[in-house]
Amino acid sequence: MFSGSIEVELLRGKNYPQTEDDPNPCTTQVTVVVTDFLSGAVLSPAQCSSIQPNSNAPFYNDTLSFKVQEVPESLCLSVTVSEHSRKKAPFLLFSGKQAIGLSKLKAKQRVVIPLTRAGEQAQQIEADGDAFDLEASSMVPFVSARLQFVKEKIVDASDPYSDVDVSGKHLSLDGKSELVPSGAQYVWLLLKSDKKWTSAYQFELSAVWRSRPPLEAEVQAAVKTRRGTTGGAAAAAAAAEQESTRTLGDIVTKKWCCHRTHQVLTRVCITAEKYGSKFTDLTFTPKEEVEFRTNKKERCILLEQICKNKLEDTGSNRLRDWLNRLWFLFVTGVDNDPAGPRTLSYEVRKAVHDAQFTEADAIIVQACLLFSLIPSLKYEICQSLSEADYLAVPLEKMRELTGFEASQRRATPAQQQFTHVFISFVGSLLDTLTEAEVVKAATEFKSAIWDAQQRIAKGAKSTIGSQRRNEDGTFLKGDGIHIDHLDKLGRRKLNAKFT
Repeated sequence: MFSGSIEVELLRGKNYPQTEDDPNPCTTQVTVVVTDFLSGAVLSPAQCSSIQPNSNAPFYNDTLSFKVQEVPESLCLSVTVSEHSRKKAPFLLFSGKQAIGLSKLKAKQRVVIPLTRAGEQAQQIEADGDAFDLEASSMVPFVSARLQFVKEKIVDASDPYSDVDVSGKHLSLDGKSELVPSGAQYVWLLLKSDKKWTSAYQFELSAVWRSRPPLEAEVQAAVKTRRGTTGGAAAAAAAAEQESTRTLGDIVTKKWCCHRTHQVLTRVCITAEKYGSKFTDLTFTPKEEVEFRTNKKERCILLEQICKNKLEDTGSNRLRDWLNRLWFLFVTGVDNDPAGPRTLSYEVRKAVHDAQFTEADAIIVQACLLFSLIPSLKYEICQSLSEADYLAVPLEKMRELTGFEASQRRATPAQQQFTHVFISFVGSLLDTLTEAEVVKAATEFKSAIWDAQQRIAKGAKSTIGSQRRNEDGTFLKGDGIHIDHLDKLGRRKLNAKFT
């Protein structure tokens, strides 16, 4: 099957009728339609040429384009010529057919289509050399044309940096789920709290990746030396590049070339676990990355189910208390400890109840969480990664609850969205499916939620998309080149030196 466009360039008609009884020349128009070779079914709407008046050998010079989708290789062009001047209404003068093979029309091919009188049997002639003998004849009417088939380009619309898809697995927390897997190292906690371990891991990671090429070839263009530089200068530039790769943030941007947050989390956790297991090779393969991310995302979905159930639980629960505490901190900036003696005022509680959680909030929260995990990664880069995440997969809108439904819920849709964003990030780091580890993660990342609240209060939402706008506006639009010093022929004007 073929898809694309058939370009038909009508050139000229010849040997149109003119007799002693009817000496006036013809005024003609050509209609072309693409049909199936065997069944005759119309595959593309008919198109007409311009009307050429008073000529028995008219030059049409019209290009007709026919879009075809999933058609067979062998097609037929049905051509009709109508006359517009000899009668009050246009009538069919000639008809003809031309069989074409799409695989043979990669380049422009000239064909001659013989025409027969209306009512006579039309002939299908293959596009071969014998048809060109008609041009030497002065008796048989014909239309000449150029044909070309432009194959439709298949554009790969898939996102090369997209996250793994586990939506079809229908995950649920049951006896098959391993709550505490064997060999859990809790590397996320070491990265957050153990500076000595993090420094050693970062040193070993940079030693392995410093001399390795980036994972994407196009990044190397940013560090290419200019033409004409000596070998010593190139070596010095390469050495300077290696020396600049010192921190985990440098490796994320310069060596791993991450475009999504899930890429950063996956690669950091893989290499950190290998370092914790005393592996010297802190590299990874694409297969390892996909398998690791798939396992983490499945467990992340299960953790989110646990958190949503606890938010609706009426009993006292430490996990729910901490999720509420983070939500209160994000909305109001008040660190409300449910176990403490402090009670919130009605105004604060109403503000929390009426609060909304937008995609801009989600971008900043996720950026602050990543910045808290990897302080050596600039916040601007964290935010650009977060923007790319939600540009590829927008935040799902929650259904508005009715008055009765809202009265039965303990968590508002906005709080559920906030919890989803928090667990989607933190759950990708955790090792177990226990409430205790989620609570520990909430305590460790509480400062990131406070950071997000402060940034939003200072207008951080207005910076979203600024980097993309800067990239799009690299070239400044000026007033053009002033050519007042040139005359109409492009020669420099001669100004009088003495006046």
